[in-house]
Amino acid sequence: MLENFNIWSLIFQMVNLLIIFLLLKKAMYKPLLDVLQKREEFVENSLADAAATKQEAEEILAKYRRMMEGADQKAANIIAEANKKAEAIVKERTAEAELKYEQMINEAKEQIKREKEKALADIRDEIADLAVHAAGKLIGRVLTIADHERIVRECVEEVSQLN
Repeated sequence: MLENFNIWSLIFQMVNLLIIFLLLKKAMYKPLLDVLQKREEFVENSLADAAATKQEAEEILAKYRRMMEGADQKAANIIAEANKKAEAIVKERTAEAELKYEQMINEAKEQIKREKEKALADIRDEIADLAVHAAGKLIGRVLTIADHERIVRECVEEVSQLN
């Protein structure tokens, strides 16, 4: 194999390779480096934008959480206020119901008292009439109006003293 080996051919190929390398370096290497540098800058800018966006999102999230805490506090305050109002209404209604109950009891007691007094008065009148009638039969004569009134008065006084 060494027999076909030509040194000039090797040198010529090396020179051709060097010329192609230099031409490619001049024509392709610089634009390729520019594209790579632009790509690197784009990636760095994208990362910076992403970091800024992330920071902004975190700030918005923190603001949202503060707002939610505030809303939770407001809701708790509203619920507490509603509970206080409800308790006040319950107390008021209970007091009104108790007052109405007491009034009804008092009215019923008054009515019972009036009915009792009326019944006692009716019984006194009836007893007085019976006493006058019985006295008239015992005496055997007809009583005058004055006698009748005197006997009724005496009977009523005696019955009143018994109560």
